[in-house]
Amino acid sequence: MGKTTIAMMVACFFTTHMAAQTYESIKINVTNIPSPTGKILLMTDKGQQGMADAKEKETTIEMKRLPTGKYRFNVIHDTNENWKLDMDGKNIPTESCASVEVDIKEDTNLITIELQDYKKK
Repeated sequence: MGKTTIAMMVACFFTTHMAAQTYESIKINVTNIPSPTGKILLMTDKGQQGMADAKEKETTIEMKRLPTGKYRFNVIHDTNENWKLDMDGKNIPTESCASVEVDIKEDTNLITIELQDYKKK
């Protein structure tokens, strides 16, 4: 096989592989926000992040160019803006939060995640 043939095969492989990856723009509607204080922080298990100001009851975070696939979304209502989930002495979250698994498909454009208040449970 000549160098030109090998180069063409490599180029075809990478073109096919890259074309198979689909990216989506997803809106994540975060609900059950207890107060308009602080920030809403969103992270996926694959490293994507988003943030919005906390608003009364709900807010929306848009994530652009999110590859299709399965994700774990972790959301925190960071009331004191220290960029972490605060816990009490028993390791129970003192800020509302949620962790959900989602399968992002080509037709997925909106996800709703409801925050939970574990202090009340």
